[in-house]
Amino acid sequence: MSRAGRPTTVSDFSSAEYWASRFTTETSFEWLLPSSQIIAFIIENIQPDLERRKAIRCLHIGCGTSDLGKELEHALKETYRPTGSDGTVDIQVIDSDYVAESIRISPSNASLESRQILPLDCLNLSDLMHKSPEMGWGLIIDKSTADAISCGPLIDSIEPLQILLRNLAKVSKKGTRWMSISYSATRFSHLEQGDGWKVIEKRFLASTSLPEGRRWKDASGVERVVFEPETGVWGWVLERI
Repeated sequence: MSRAGRPTTVSDFSSAEYWASRFTTETSFEWLLPSSQIIAFIIENIQPDLERRKAIRCLHIGCGTSDLGKELEHALKETYRPTGSDGTVDIQVIDSDYVAESIRISPSNASLESRQILPLDCLNLSDLMHKSPEMGWGLIIDKSTADAISCGPLIDSIEPLQILLRNLAKVSKKGTRWMSISYSATRFSHLEQGDGWKVIEKRFLASTSLPEGRRWKDASGVERVVFEPETGVWGWVLERI
């Protein structure tokens, strides 16, 4: 219940119905942080051997209406320009979402109008393996998608985040890194043996709380300043083991 005595509606961020409905009106949204800040974090923490590869396939899970995927692809192409004369580095960031058919791109964002979004359910191992490259993904990114999945109910008595970890491990090779931007300081703190990943780094990227407090009116209309718990955004770097 809310403090005013009325029922509080809680959004189910793990629900396909929630996102499909939201994307009927939302055509552009950057969750947690702007792409430029996330891209800087990703490039700084990319696996050391990535620049020696002839092809880089990056999976962006739960892309929604964010422009992170295509902006990252452009940044990677600028960063990993070939230095030899034996060809170019083939770089592609694949945007994916399990409600891809519901996502519309804002007409004002002309650079993304031709973007293709792969319909993909990462909690469905068969779907994930069928749509992954034979060589495995070279890089995985998500911006609060792991957070949203963590809101879901148990699946066959297993936490959905644990299923996500194990499924992505099956389509990644040793050394592949997964960059996850999360509102949670503990999202991957309890990795278990067999999940397939280890934490390389967790970094505090930004504060989302207001040091000066937030103005709030109670049920009687009296306004006062309330101070919320300190909250923030963390960048997690996982590596396939």
